[in-house]
Amino acid sequence: MSRVQKHLNFPKELYEAIEEYRKENMVPTFASAVYELVRKGLKA
Repeated sequence: MSRVQKHLNFPKELYEAIEEYRKENMVPTFASAVYELVRKGLKA
C-alpha cells in the first residue's frame, strides 16, 4: 500500500480521545490508531 504524507493538527480533546483508544486497544502508534478509527468510521 502506498502512503501519502499529511500533516494534521488535532484539537486537544480529539488527540486525547485517540490516545485513550490507542492505549485501551494496545495499538502501537498514534498513526495506527487514527488509521483504525478512520477505517471503522468509513465502514459505518
